[in-house]
Formats: sequence, C-alpha cells, structure tokens
Amino acid sequence: ILLQLTACSLEAFPDWMYQSIEVYASTDPQCAGPQFRWCGRAMEGALSLSHTDNDACACVSEGSTVGVDLESVAPRVEAFYRSNYTEAEKQWVNRGASIEPLSPNWLYTLLWTFKEAALKARVVLQKNPVSFAGIQVTGLPVPQDVLWAYRKSNWTHQFGLLAAGIEEERNTTGVHVAYMGTNRLILAVVKPFGCGQKANSVVVP
Repeated sequence: ILLQLTACSLEAFPDWMYQSIEVYASTDPQCAGPQFRWCGRAMEGALSLSHTDNDACACVSEGSTVGVDLESVAPRVEAFYRSNYTEAEKQWVNRGASIEPLSPNWLYTLLWTFKEAALKARVVLQKNPVSFAGIQVTGLPVPQDVLWAYRKSNWTHQFGLLAAGIEEERNTTGVHVAYMGTNRLILAVVKPFGCGQKANSVVVP
C-alpha cells in the first residue's frame, strides 16, 4: 500500500502522538534495520528508512527483514560507474539507452537502489554503504520493461514487481523487488525470498 503524506492526512493525529514516535536500533540479530515504538508501544514488523534531498520514505513489513532506498537521479563521475557496476550491468544499461537515449543515469540509479535496499535487508554482506564493487544484480528484465517509470514526471500508486538475484562473491540470494519512480527519483523495496510476506506499506511524502 502506498501512502502519501499531506497536510490534511497529518492532521489525523494530534502533534503529541507524532512526537511519541521512537526509532531505535534492534537488538535482535534476526531482525535487520531499525525498530520503532509509538506512544510507548513497540510496533511489530521490520522497518526501513531512506531519504534524499527533501524527500523521505519509510517501509514497514510484516516479515523479519526488508530494505528500502530512495535516490535522486544524477550523473556521476566515470570512476563511480567503473567501481560499482559489472560489465553485465553496463551492457544492460546500454541496451536501455538504445531505447531511451537519455536513460543511462536513470538505469544506473535504479540498479543502485536495488543494491542499497538489499544492503538494508541484509542480503549484501559488505558493510560499506557507498561502494558496491563486486556486487551484481542478476535476472533483470529487459530494459524496456522498467522504463515506464523513467517516463513518468509524477509519483503514482503503480509499482513494478520483479524477482531478481543479488550476487556477491559468487553467492546469489533471490529477492523480491518492488520499484517505482519518476524521471528524477527512484524508490525500491527489496525483500529476500522466504522471509515472510512482501513489503506492505510504503510512505512517500
């Protein structure tokens, strides 16, 4: 379920209830990401948070692990692409560019959101959140199947869904991915196979 916060929807609760939200680190080794309490009561489920510039989002899942990432689309220096993407991923982006010539920055950002969300869901073992050297997204659909989001200028309630793999050190973990975006922002939610239900709530301000 996608929920967009507005001034009117925020008025559903008094100010003191929002001030009573506490986000804290989990002590459960089986539970990735932060946990939260509301009005002193611990809330069940997995929580993942992300922000970029003036945009932020939160994802709540009934399962034990979930990751969400929100990224602004922007060009990067050549070293960034060289160190964070495999040859197979670069070829995938190039195929997308043959369809939409201005889409490479968007497609590279989409791949980054998948990897960043996988890191938050503890699918990726490395601890460096600013480098994904040696990590590859496998099982990607043909680029034209994801470029619908690139062509949008405003958020909608439409998510693209796919099954992919996150490969690290020759080990591949299967993941469910839900993604949406515009030509300037991309949001992705990643959940490993076999970890309960799919992510069921995403909040986009």
